[in-house]
Amino acid sequence: MKYLNQELNLKPIYTFSVEEAIEAGIVADYMIYLIPVTLDNKDKYIEAGTAKQKFMTTEYANYQYLTSQFDKFKRMAWNNKKFDAVKMQFASKRASMLYNAKSKIAAAKKVIEKHERCLIFTARTEVADSFAKSYHSKSTEDTLEQFKNGEIDKLAVCEMTNMGITIPNLKVGVFHQMKSSEESAIQKVMRMCNLEGDDVAEIYITYFANTVDEEWIKKAIQGLNPEKIQILGSENLIKS
Repeated sequence: MKYLNQELNLKPIYTFSVEEAIEAGIVADYMIYLIPVTLDNKDKYIEAGTAKQKFMTTEYANYQYLTSQFDKFKRMAWNNKKFDAVKMQFASKRASMLYNAKSKIAAAKKVIEKHERCLIFTARTEVADSFAKSYHSKSTEDTLEQFKNGEIDKLAVCEMTNMGITIPNLKVGVFHQMKSSEESAIQKVMRMCNLEGDDVAEIYITYFANTVDEEWIKKAIQGLNPEKIQILGSENLIKS
């Protein structure tokens, strides 16, 4: 809505919620399945350290270090704004680590493998390429059209299907990575909510428990019906 106001100087006079659209039979109903993942504390595959002294570390240790540095410079920035840039550098490094961490990629792949047709959302082109045929700024073929036409049944995307796209025969979405924007999250969830019979859309979201990643997820889905959100344990990665 803010974009309507900013770009077109239009102010909404009436809002129609997702739940109202479901009740009116305009879009399909949905269920969201949250899949918490634990940061790995054994596999030292992440490069850390300075340019002069590199070493390998785990997801857990790297996350703890980057978070401690972020918190440190956040406090320092309260009295000296020059530390804001340093704080944001550590925030960016932490986000990049979470986006690329092997353990959550593996969890998302387990979900993807269990479904015949699904749309996969992530934040890095390299990660998208590892999941399935991909559609992003570096794509060399029109995989989106192939997916829409049913030529391929799995497609991984990066920031490319927020709005204005209708994909037929799609009822499963897998979010390897979801950012904290509520508006963006709802737009992406709605890609799976085309009204096609009585099928309920299934939305799977992997996230790192007890991290800022979990905070992003909570913020992103806060506008969705909490009665349609379920947490799945690691022993049950998909709905039975």
